[in-house]
Amino acid sequence: MSSKLLFDSMAKEVQIDLDQAARREGGAAMERARARCADCQAVRECEDWLDTATGLPLPPDFCPNAPFFHLVIAGVGEDREA
Repeated sequence: MSSKLLFDSMAKEVQIDLDQAARREGGAAMERARARCADCQAVRECEDWLDTATGLPLPPDFCPNAPFFHLVIAGVGEDREA
């Protein structure tokens, strides 16, 4: 699976709104998160986790984007439209 598909699948599994996430830091945070996913060495582990995910909206500890996903889930530092 491509890194874009893995990122999108992980975001969906942990119930991230990608449009909302894309607004963080004017899109820079999501761009960095996608780059981390593309460079990740845990592709197989990620695919296996996604295949057996339990529906909990929490990313796995091995995911280099877990901090990003946690911040989006919590709404911390969101760019808000006026």
